[in-house]
Amino acid sequence: MRCRREWALLGATLIANPASASPEQPSAPFAVQTPQQQFDAGSAAIEAGDWAKALTIYDALERGIAAKNPNSKHLPVIRLRKGRALSKLGRGEEAEALIAKSIAQIPVNDNALAEDRHEGLNILGAFAEKRFDYAAAMGLYDQAFATAPADLLFMKMDALTRLIPVEIFVDADTALRHADIGLSLVARSPKANKEWPGYFHDLRGRALLNLGRIKEAHAEFETAIALLGKLGSGRINLLDAAARSDASIAAMQDNNPDVARKLLAYSGAARQSQEQFRYGSEMEPPSCGLNGPKPQDIAVVEFSIGDDGGVSFARPIYFSGKPGFAVDFAKAVAGWSWTPEQLKEISPFFRLQTRIELRCTTVFARPESLSMLYPAIEKWMADKGIASPLTDNMADAKAAIILKAELLRRETQYGSNSLPLLPVLVALFRNENIPSEPSEAYAIRALAIAKSVEIPAQPLAYLELSRWKYAILQGKSGARKFAAEVDSAFRAPVLASDPEATSAARIARFDFLDKKRREAEGRGLLQSIADDKRLQPNDPFRVGALTRLANLDYRAGRMAEARSHFEQSGLSSQQCALVDARPLQVAGRLSAGDYPMSAREWGFSGWTVIEFDIGADGQASGHRPIVSFPPFIFGPPVIKGMQRFRYEQTYRPGGGTGCGAMRYAQYFRFVIP
Repeated sequence: MRCRREWALLGATLIANPASASPEQPSAPFAVQTPQQQFDAGSAAIEAGDWAKALTIYDALERGIAAKNPNSKHLPVIRLRKGRALSKLGRGEEAEALIAKSIAQIPVNDNALAEDRHEGLNILGAFAEKRFDYAAAMGLYDQAFATAPADLLFMKMDALTRLIPVEIFVDADTALRHADIGLSLVARSPKANKEWPGYFHDLRGRALLNLGRIKEAHAEFETAIALLGKLGSGRINLLDAAARSDASIAAMQDNNPDVARKLLAYSGAARQSQEQFRYGSEMEPPSCGLNGPKPQDIAVVEFSIGDDGGVSFARPIYFSGKPGFAVDFAKAVAGWSWTPEQLKEISPFFRLQTRIELRCTTVFARPESLSMLYPAIEKWMADKGIASPLTDNMADAKAAIILKAELLRRETQYGSNSLPLLPVLVALFRNENIPSEPSEAYAIRALAIAKSVEIPAQPLAYLELSRWKYAILQGKSGARKFAAEVDSAFRAPVLASDPEATSAARIARFDFLDKKRREAEGRGLLQSIADDKRLQPNDPFRVGALTRLANLDYRAGRMAEARSHFEQSGLSSQQCALVDARPLQVAGRLSAGDYPMSAREWGFSGWTVIEFDIGADGQASGHRPIVSFPPFIFGPPVIKGMQRFRYEQTYRPGGGTGCGAMRYAQYFRFVIP
């Protein structure tokens, strides 16, 4: 047992006081555990997976040792193990804080504690990964790899299997090099079975796949499948399923759908589809955007479903667009859920690992206050000659690492409150891979620096609203408190005199109201913007207010007012979905003939959600499969069948008939009899 020699030095420091026994008769035999025995009992509880018992043991041991010697060198490892138990029992915040503190107190060169330190770093990395802070997760997994003793190859290999899947969507080239290192470690490890090289070949293929090197990726997947049991093997575990599914993605991207369907069937997806894996109660994909995923981007996300019907873990596997946006899809999936009835139909094996095909959803792009103000602060910083960090085209997780280093460099060179820090701080709080709490801290620092110099209204408004945005995201400020604080901040003369700045604040206040209060309190905020004569008719803030007013009118059934507000916005009549109901379908349906023959042959059931427009002539167009299970099976045949669909013509603002660019989603399910 690790640490036995060190624990023995303590002796029996926690022996009960024998004076407590009655002097009138001999005491009954009483077994008292030494600290070493308690420690061993805790280890046994961990081995048995009895985390509640392990927590009780280590908690008592911690209190006993701390009472005798608060500075004992044994306390960090006890607390680290206690943190492991807390994490398994769902007490994540306590676990993360305790493990982080404990690891900092364990010497890196103490190989007797290497396994505990390694496990602690992996747990911290998993916490960061689960909240999609990939930069932090990479740092922790990389630390676990670097600090593992050179002779403990399995420990280093384990760290790489955690690091590479995250690293692929930050720096795929480095992930590829780490996969090569993993294979070299496997070659040096005589005890490694075929699953180790199989998994590293799979990870290497996944890196190549996301780099667009499709044929090389497919070759790696073939090697992985052969090492993990061969395609025809009836035996399959999660690693087999993953490698076969990865190979199917490569085949599809290589325009070989027949091979892709075969591989997907052998991954277990056909069996899973026959078990009636259903569309859940909440399965919204992420929104498309100028600063987000694009309509043409394709993602495959892997996730697991917990006993409560929620997603317990989500991770991108493949993404065709900018790597950093892959996380948007995993974040969206993390918010999905299934009802208890739906959950009963999903086998435990497939609840552990399911994959789904996703595209972003196109929604009406309402102007958003901060995005409209950002060009103003960007221009002001450029006019002041403040160099911006060159991270615009990087994945957010990779950019976060560079930005943090750049912030430290500028603090050292210019001082902690200097103007050159401002663009770095702005880039940091805008970075999607940085959680809300540190983002708020960066926004507060940026605002303080800006207020120390003469800064125009709109850049200042951007920083003020950014500060409150991150406070709201953390639940620090309710809507009423937020409104009062924003009103107070925007009474400052420099802000109050600028119509764009005050309009941005009012729209931000409206957007933070709940649905019930938007009609009662929000309408006045929006109307004050719409009536502001200082704003041009096509000012984006005025347009934003008018479209929101149209939404309020539409939901209240005031169609005439809705059309009036929409027409005042000056938007194209092709964007009339705000004010008109969905046209009824008058012709077309899917039939048994639309069931793809290849899907029948391989035994696939499944479903897809198609997003589409309804044009002025009543025809559906612009079809896109936004959520599909299994991946790459049912989207194309459904779109082909939907070409027969026709919809009624409806009134369009500005005259004419039909309603263009109306965005809808429709669910289609295929079941083999």
